[in-house]
Amino acid sequence: MKTGRISVVLVGALGYGAYYRQLLTTCVPQERFHLVGIVDPLVTSIDDQWQFPYEVPLYPSLADFYEGHQADLAIISSPILSHYEQCLTAFAHGSHVLCEKPLVPTVEEARKLQEAAASHHRLLGVGFQWSFCTPILSLKRDILQGVFGKPLFLTTMISWKRSDRYYKNSSWKGRIHAPNGALIRDSVATNATAHYLHNLFFLMGDRIDAASIPVKVEASVYRAKDIESFDTCFMHGTFQSQAEFCYVATHAGDREVAPRFRYVFEHATVEMTDDGVTAPHIIAAFQDGRTVDYGNPQSNESSAEKVLAMFDAIEKGTPIPCGVRTILPSLAVTTGLFTKMPIYNFPRELCYRETEPAGTYVHDLTDDCLTCAKQGKLPFELRLPWAQPETSYAPGAFLSQGSENPEK
Repeated sequence: MKTGRISVVLVGALGYGAYYRQLLTTCVPQERFHLVGIVDPLVTSIDDQWQFPYEVPLYPSLADFYEGHQADLAIISSPILSHYEQCLTAFAHGSHVLCEKPLVPTVEEARKLQEAAASHHRLLGVGFQWSFCTPILSLKRDILQGVFGKPLFLTTMISWKRSDRYYKNSSWKGRIHAPNGALIRDSVATNATAHYLHNLFFLMGDRIDAASIPVKVEASVYRAKDIESFDTCFMHGTFQSQAEFCYVATHAGDREVAPRFRYVFEHATVEMTDDGVTAPHIIAAFQDGRTVDYGNPQSNESSAEKVLAMFDAIEKGTPIPCGVRTILPSLAVTTGLFTKMPIYNFPRELCYRETEPAGTYVHDLTDDCLTCAKQGKLPFELRLPWAQPETSYAPGAFLSQGSENPEK
């Protein structure tokens, strides 16, 4: 058990790393930790509103930090290509790790990191913040206790527009492979909206720190952007319990629709919507007229709970709700998207350009996505004019060592 303040090294100062600095300065009690270093090869100085009330040294690499320093916890929010080696480096130098999603692109690498953490007697949390936050954990406890009855159909939908800049300002976004051939597997399903896909499996898990894997998935993936990967995903699946799910996500829709879900159970329907005006809350509506408000999983305070959960695990030995074992179902499902799915291009005549900011989008795609989510059906099944046949697969096959097939 750890006593005293937790020493933290933050790996990644920009992008999501900047958001971590915001969380650490505004939502995490300062008496619980001391930030002892920030690692980022692209940053030589930090001078913004999220700086700390004390000087924090900068390092070009994690190895440079460990040459003369130690940290109880390494928070890793660097590009996915760096995660594997940085996790290993942190374990080897005695640090526990909270690594942002996606942890790694393959099941094999995830299991190797799990083994490395165990061999060094270190903890490894994966930053799907919904799996750490009070609203989702309270909801899951009620699911486990049978408050809602059996799950029947779970639906999630997101339409987040992404411009050319989103992809071009990064060396890895929208890419399946790095220039050296290393796997990246970035996509709308594995990165920006991965939280909401993972949450489907997390809430179906039979323990608070477990997720359930679908026995069958049917899916199709599309792109309108000039990228290697896909920007739109449609998915339908079935769990062993016979509960079904539908997941729809796009970066190429013609308008924004914030993440929303509708989970139907025997005795209640649980929904989260976001109108962009009021804060999104998870509301359970029972058939007898009762309602329960579980709170807002999208708040900064909810996001910061993953850091606090890691502190508690280090200090008190409390369980981590989201680790490698917890993410394997979603990793297996997305492995199928990259190894079994053809990537269809949206018809050129349906695509159009916006100029401020510049980007390519698809006419009426957001409405089509909403229709699929509302009906729980896939585009080809609904005979949408641009739809191509879905492909089916069993995600569990990808949890077997060496079971992946080369990308199509």
